[in-house]
Amino acid sequence: MTFVGKLLIVLQVFLSLCFLAFAGAVYTTQTNWKKNADDTDARATALQNTLDEVNAEFATHKRNADDDVKNANERADGFEVDFRNASDDLEATKNQLNDAITLKNAAVEESVIASNEAAQRLQEATGLRSELSKLREESDEQVTQIRQMEDDLLSIRGQLADATTINARLNDDLAAKIELLIQEDINPDSKPSGTALRPPPKDLNALVLASRRNKSGSTEYVAVSIGSDDGLVVGHELVVYRGGKYLGTIELVRVDADDSVGVVKKRARNGVIERGDNVTASL
Repeated sequence: MTFVGKLLIVLQVFLSLCFLAFAGAVYTTQTNWKKNADDTDARATALQNTLDEVNAEFATHKRNADDDVKNANERADGFEVDFRNASDDLEATKNQLNDAITLKNAAVEESVIASNEAAQRLQEATGLRSELSKLREESDEQVTQIRQMEDDLLSIRGQLADATTINARLNDDLAAKIELLIQEDINPDSKPSGTALRPPPKDLNALVLASRRNKSGSTEYVAVSIGSDDGLVVGHELVVYRGGKYLGTIELVRVDADDSVGVVKKRARNGVIERGDNVTASL
């Protein structure tokens, strides 16, 4: 056998062994593949079941998530509405705050003005209290004066009553003296006979005690507060005045020790002799 033949035989044996190994590998591979296929089918079935469960759970979660998203969107819409409302409320609050600040500033200014006015009013009130105190003091003084005047008025009324009584008595005395003159046939217009009359004393100062008027309202007879003790005699002429105003001239027709009666000889046009007027020798 040649070397080539041997080589071919060796190659044939080798190839046979390779085929045998390949066949065994194929058989082994076929057997393992079926088992693996069955295992794969079992795992696929398990995986499909798991996938179905996962899909079902996913669908459940998706539905829940969709509901949550829907609820979240609704809440978001509500939150957006609330946010807009809150924004509007915030804007309104800002406006109110600005208005409040403006009002506060105005109130502060008014408060300052009011405080200044209050201070002025307090100062005025203090001045008014002082003036009121002075007025009260003056009022008390006036009340005291009024009371004093009331007392004086009461006293004057008493004096007036006494003077009225005295005037009535003097009028009665004057009327009696005039009647006495008439009864004694003394002419009031006649001059005393005998020697010339001495003039009355120059320093005479008397008052009219009473007067009687005639039917025309003019004073006719006058009683004066001085008489013969003062140097007067029948026929003396005396001047009657009031505050420097001439009222008339009287001539004495009856003279007693402390008083006299005269008849009016001359009278002023705008004056009437009354009780209390002044009497003197001449102006």
